[in-house]
Amino acid sequence: EAVIRLEALWRAWEHARTDPNTGIATWHVSYLDPHLAVLCGPSGPFRACRPDRHEPDRPLPVTPVPPGHFDPAVGGEDG
Repeated sequence: EAVIRLEALWRAWEHARTDPNTGIATWHVSYLDPHLAVLCGPSGPFRACRPDRHEPDRPLPVTPVPPGHFDPAVGGEDG
């Protein structure tokens, strides 16, 4: 999510910077501010980032796959 949003911001910037009137101001208000609110928001990908530390997410719980789950089916058309 972060990479896609940053890519979109960069592309919008490249377009907006060529507008000599309000391009850059519009980019800040219409693009940067909303994307930063999502990226740094309570559920965004940078929610745990701080200037002095980073708290990585806790790993998701994992349940082992039952034995034979990925074995090919027996008795199909070819069996």
